[in-house]
Amino acid sequence: MKDEIKQFIVQQFGLEEHTALNVENNLIENGIIDSMGMMRLIRFVEKKYGIEVAFEEMIPKNFESIQNISNYITTKIQL
Repeated sequence: MKDEIKQFIVQQFGLEEHTALNVENNLIENGIIDSMGMMRLIRFVEKKYGIEVAFEEMIPKNFESIQNISNYITTKIQL
């Protein structure tokens, strides 16, 4: 799951394949994604993993790193 998320981020946000992006990097603080990018990422997560991200769940904490995104998806799938 983390590799799929990373691949999406690299492809969609113009990063080089060899960019050092680990699961703990803060995507927002490091300027990798902005608010529009967050919406693209949320749409990807919803489609790819068959979940619905509620408005109140669209917060930076859930989407600021690959690790947090993975944790969020895992929690939603288990519900």
